[in-house]
Amino acid sequence: MKLLEGFRVIDLSTFVAAPTAARIMGDWGADVIKVENFRGDPLRCTAGYSLSCPPELLNPDQDFAYDLTGANKRFLSLDVKKPEGLSVLLKLLESADVLITNYRNQALEALGLTYDDLKEKFPRLIFGHVVGYGEKGPDKDRPGFDYTAFGARSGITGSFAQIDADPINMFNSMGDVTSGLDLVTGICAALASRAKTGKGRKVIVGLYAAGMYTASYAIAGAQFGEKFPRSRKTDNFPLLNIYKASDGRWMQLCVADYNLYFNKLVTALGIPELIDHPIYSKVDALVAHHAKGEVIAYFDKAFAKKTADEWMAIMKEYDLTLEICYKFADVSKDEQAWANGYLSKVVYPSGAEAAYVTPPIHFSDEGAPEFKISRPCGADNEEILREIGYSAKEIEDFRVGRIINH
Repeated sequence: MKLLEGFRVIDLSTFVAAPTAARIMGDWGADVIKVENFRGDPLRCTAGYSLSCPPELLNPDQDFAYDLTGANKRFLSLDVKKPEGLSVLLKLLESADVLITNYRNQALEALGLTYDDLKEKFPRLIFGHVVGYGEKGPDKDRPGFDYTAFGARSGITGSFAQIDADPINMFNSMGDVTSGLDLVTGICAALASRAKTGKGRKVIVGLYAAGMYTASYAIAGAQFGEKFPRSRKTDNFPLLNIYKASDGRWMQLCVADYNLYFNKLVTALGIPELIDHPIYSKVDALVAHHAKGEVIAYFDKAFAKKTADEWMAIMKEYDLTLEICYKFADVSKDEQAWANGYLSKVVYPSGAEAAYVTPPIHFSDEGAPEFKISRPCGADNEEILREIGYSAKEIEDFRVGRIINH
């Protein structure tokens, strides 16, 4: 039996953050019902283009972008703006444990679907809500996306650059998937609490809050003098820095205990003249003499003498931490990722294959989750409506009245 088997989740959400939470719960065995209007989730028609997907890969049976949030769900089309459609949704909530949405508060109020509207009628319901900037304050009603609320407002986009360089273009949905994981955490805690008290509750995750928490060490450091953006040549910590190998590949060095490992590191790098150096070998002296840039210059010259693979072998021999800075295209070929089930192979009806990243939470007694690709909007209308008690005639009337799409 899967972890969340027997739980029903209603996914009344769009784009990536909230649907990611629902998808993960589906991976873990929950019955996840995606409720969409007749257009469907906007991600169905925008994701591939925003990710620069080649046009030949954009077809309904092979939607690699939408599948990352649409896997392991059933699909119900419903016009909830019509009273009959709203009644169907409310009937569906009678059998639900969790409602997940990212609808803005104004839209929920107009539909009568806020948590306050539902909590008396469905006292055991967990209401998971993804918002942009929180539920209070002057920006509570502004639309928020991961690029803006998570990346820009949190300081990540503005600070993630080398000094005097342009800010980064944050890659798609980094903040969304982070926020989706946050929401799953809160929902599971609420379900555990409900098991003891019998009462549901509202779980709120703000994209802005998730971005701030992701950058929490940097935000704290900025209050105590840490400067961003900064330069890897002068401002970065020498043992927590990036360096370029002779083959042009960048590597991330991470040797956390400076005083303990400095001599060992410079031995591995072939710079014996720095062993027990009165300034460079002790962190207090390094900082007091503003000598970080000098050490970085020594390391730059050393790392430039060998290839990245050669340095990986040397650092492994010395038990020091170094990692090649992969490009995204490299990750899907990584043996370590496949060995641990961090990637899942998906074969489409067309025969096309893809390697998709699995959610990062794994359980010792659970194998890799099944990956059922997404289906068209409303693909499971009849099955779902029959389950909650509607007759064949009522379902046909819904079709005729445009309450469902087919």
